[in-house]
Amino acid sequence: MKPTLLIAIDPGKKGALSWRFISPDNQNAPNVMPLAIGAWELQTQIAALLEVVGEGVTRIAWLEEVSGFAGTPHPGSAMFAFGRAYGHAEAALAAYDFEIHKIRPQAWQKALGGLSRRGEEKRDHKRRLASLARELTPTLRDKITILNADAVLILHYACNTLK
Repeated sequence: MKPTLLIAIDPGKKGALSWRFISPDNQNAPNVMPLAIGAWELQTQIAALLEVVGEGVTRIAWLEEVSGFAGTPHPGSAMFAFGRAYGHAEAALAAYDFEIHKIRPQAWQKALGGLSRRGEEKRDHKRRLASLARELTPTLRDKITILNADAVLILHYACNTLK
């Protein structure tokens, strides 16, 4: 089995990148880091990861797919910035020859039992997702926040999908 670098990205202004290196001897551990907004910063982060894991690894990325509507009205400038961050992430992954899988939030949330509940406020939903991420990934318990929980959960979903 060839070693694999698996990356999960929650794009956006306060997005995150979570990653796992899966070695042939199955020694692996999940990690999480803040996501840089600029494409050059994200490329630097990905390059640093590739330097650590070395050449000859299978590169797979899961990128949360975004739409032009975020659930509540937002100014066009905010939605444009959100789309630009998504494009930066996609371009950085393509530049480093990752196999890119796009996934809608509803798909990974449904698979992990994290869909929004009727009447649940957004901040409560985010807290519940962070709690779920801590439960599913106890090794990252102290590092998981509301800001990076989605990336950790997308990574968990991706790992289960690759099995």
